[in-house]
Amino acid sequence: MLELVKRQVAWDPKSVESRLNFAIEVGDRLPSGRPTAFFNTWPRIAREYWEEYSDRIQRTVEPTEDEVSEMLETMRLLKLLDETERHIVLLTLLKIPKRVAEEKLGMHRTTLYRQYQKVLAKLANLLNAADIQRKLQHTTINIHKVSANRHECA
Repeated sequence: MLELVKRQVAWDPKSVESRLNFAIEVGDRLPSGRPTAFFNTWPRIAREYWEEYSDRIQRTVEPTEDEVSEMLETMRLLKLLDETERHIVLLTLLKIPKRVAEEKLGMHRTTLYRQYQKVLAKLANLLNAADIQRKLQHTTINIHKVSANRHECA
């Protein structure tokens, strides 16, 4: 999380949302986990549109190592949230239809939007607090270390 803090001066909900959108975009560009050399001699099965959708997706350029590391770093932020907050963020960012998200979470769409905004603000506050902690660690004396040394001398 400290790497995130080094790149941004002050975090606000919009910058957090753009960072999460970037992580989702990079995740979409990752190659699928299916083997590429596999083939089948059986006749092709007539599939529905939604069953073949993943085969029709055109992949863009694969992400670089830096983009993947930024994506993983951003996804680690979601560990700071509880399960419901994570669901709210992911359902919103993955552009799941609002009706499905409403049914899954049991919230009205306006409540869902308000909760989403609160979660983004919470992440921005956590990142700004981490930035302050990092600055304080580099400029102040570690009080616990000083008090431990004082007790050893006595």
